[in-house]
Amino acid sequence: MKKYFLLISLLILFHACQSEGVKDKDMQVSESYVSPNGLVYKKSKYDADTTMNRLKDFLIKNKKKGFGIALQWSHSDRAKKSKLKLDLRHTELLLFGNPNVGSHFFTSKQTAGVDLPMKALVYQNEKKEVWLIYNDPMYIAVRHGIKNRNKQITMMRNALNGMTSLATGAPKVKMDIQYSASIEGEGLITMRSRFGVKKTKKRMIQLIKKLRKRGLVVALQWSHSKKARASKAKIRLRPTELLLFINPNRCTYLFSSQQTVGIDFPVRVVIWQDNKKRVWVTYNSVQTLADRHQIKDQAEAIKKITAGIERIVNHGIGNK
Repeated sequence: MKKYFLLISLLILFHACQSEGVKDKDMQVSESYVSPNGLVYKKSKYDADTTMNRLKDFLIKNKKKGFGIALQWSHSDRAKKSKLKLDLRHTELLLFGNPNVGSHFFTSKQTAGVDLPMKALVYQNEKKEVWLIYNDPMYIAVRHGIKNRNKQITMMRNALNGMTSLATGAPKVKMDIQYSASIEGEGLITMRSRFGVKKTKKRMIQLIKKLRKRGLVVALQWSHSKKARASKAKIRLRPTELLLFINPNRCTYLFSSQQTVGIDFPVRVVIWQDNKKRVWVTYNSVQTLADRHQIKDQAEAIKKITAGIERIVNHGIGNK
């Protein structure tokens, strides 16, 4: 009888240990994971400012390896200064990259310029938890139909996984998720321009400046082709220019609904020349971005943001 009770006790203890193990595993998953929409999530052990500074410190220290910061943009600061005067929880974006690696994406598909340089969003949620999110390079590759850059994808995945864990103190993610080929081209809108790359971009900027009183502002101008040529690989890329702009008076509505959408704003438009010297403009569908972040309560804001982007793009390409 004593042996029977001893056996039962050992079995109970064994199952209890197993349960504890599952809890630890679940906790680890909740601190670092990849979502099906291509976003990698990492819960930070630090406050938002410290998390962002730790990421920036890594990039600055590794400047000789090709890393660089393109833009730091505070959605929460802009929300407070907008007409809405919205007190948005800490939501800050960092654009960064390494042209020595990223430029190889453009030699496969220039439209990838709309998703690069890489983006990291640091935000504090309603539970006062701080999270860092970024796009999985494999998601970007599949979205743009890039099928011959596995080496660069792996390098980017490993580098991002390491630097973001360093910034947050969260465990690294197992980057083995596979994305359906059905996402190729998802939400990408491409239109042909009547003008060259420089003139197309110039026309868009001119209109944005005219609409400044409405809240529109240019956030960044970035030349993928110049960065590619200046990289160690000295890649000769056809003209490929990136323009970022935003109207916080409109976009803040989306951030108030779901902070994670801040990773996809400011609006990104890539102007590029193909091998037949035709010029194209590619940008993201606002509705697709809203769906990606499960925003279902901002139909009017989505409609107005879409109309604003279309007006600027159509002016740039000479489409009346």
